[in-house]
Amino acid sequence: MSFTAADRTPFTYVVECTPTGKRYYGVRFAKGCQPSDLWTCYFTSCAAVQKDVALYGREAFSHSVRKIFSSVEAARRWETRVLVKLGIPGNLRWYNKTSNIAIESQAGVVRSSATRLKMSLSKQGANNPWFGKRGPRYGLKLSAETKLKIANALLGKPTGPCSDVRRARISEAKVGKQRPPFSLEWRRNLATSHSGNRHWNFGQHWSEATRLKVARANSVRVTCDVCGLVGGIRAMRRYHFNNCKLKNVKVKV
Repeated sequence: MSFTAADRTPFTYVVECTPTGKRYYGVRFAKGCQPSDLWTCYFTSCAAVQKDVALYGREAFSHSVRKIFSSVEAARRWETRVLVKLGIPGNLRWYNKTSNIAIESQAGVVRSSATRLKMSLSKQGANNPWFGKRGPRYGLKLSAETKLKIANALLGKPTGPCSDVRRARISEAKVGKQRPPFSLEWRRNLATSHSGNRHWNFGQHWSEATRLKVARANSVRVTCDVCGLVGGIRAMRRYHFNNCKLKNVKVKV
C-alpha cells in the first residue's frame, strides 16, 4: 500500500443525498487513509450526513473523490478554499455549516506562564461552558466489571508528577484530618500492586553490606517536634517536621 503523504493519502470528496438533493464537501486526512475508504469504511465526519444515511440507507447517496494531496495541510486549506469560494456555508442545499478554516497544529507549541494563566482564567467561573451545570458523566454508575477493568489497567502504573501548587492544595485539604485505618483487603491489594516486577526495586541485587546499611537506617526512630509522633526516620522526614500537617494548625486554648 502506497501513500502520497508519508503514512496517509489526504483527499477531498463530495457526497450527495439523492432523496433530498443535499450535498457535503469534506476532507479526509486520518492516518492510513486512502481514497478507497470513501463510502466503504468512511461515511464522512458530518453528523447530519450520518443521520440521513441511517434514515435513507447508504445506497441513497452518490459519492466521488475530487482531489488527492501530498500533505495534510494542503488538503485542509483546499477544503476551506472551495467552501469559501462557492459560498457553501449556510447554503440550505449543503450539509456544511462552516467554512472549516484550517488551523495550524498546536503540537509542540510552548506557551509562556502569562499566556497559560490567561487561558486558565478565561475558562473559570461563568466563562466555563459547564458553569452551573452537571457534567456529562454526572450520576453515571460503573458496573463492578468495568471498575475491575479500570483497576487492572492502572495496576502498577506510576502516576504523573505533581506540581508544587497541586501538592500544596492536597496538603491544605488534608490538614487536621486523620486517615482511617487500612482494611485487611486494602493491605492485600497494596501488597499485590507492588509485588514482582511491579516493585520499583525489581531486578536489583543488593550486596550484604548495602542490605545491612538499609536495615540500620530503617531501624532509627525519631519523634516529630510538631505533633509528637514517633516513627521511622525516612517516613518521618517526608511527612513530619517541616512537612507535618499540624504545623500550621492553630490550637484553641
